[in-house]
Amino acid sequence: MTAYNGKIYACGGNIAGGAIVSTVEVYDPKTNTWTKETPMPVVKRQFAAVGVATKGVFTLGGYGESYATLSRVDALVPANATSLALAK
Repeated sequence: MTAYNGKIYACGGNIAGGAIVSTVEVYDPKTNTWTKETPMPVVKRQFAAVGVATKGVFTLGGYGESYATLSRVDALVPANATSLALAK
């Protein structure tokens, strides 16, 4: 979870039943609403996330399917609704 442009981004993780997901949900405290954003390129859990002013939200490392270690950096760019891998 991280903040970016005054909103809170909840990315990936586990859902009921243990499945790992790539979903991205955004909370806007001004409107008190949640919306779905473009999902991450891969499923991830236990990763670091950081919001960088004027750039977007970046997710680093973590675990993927079958709990494989991920050595990748992904970016979510809300301004143009894209999610992409920066380094694998």
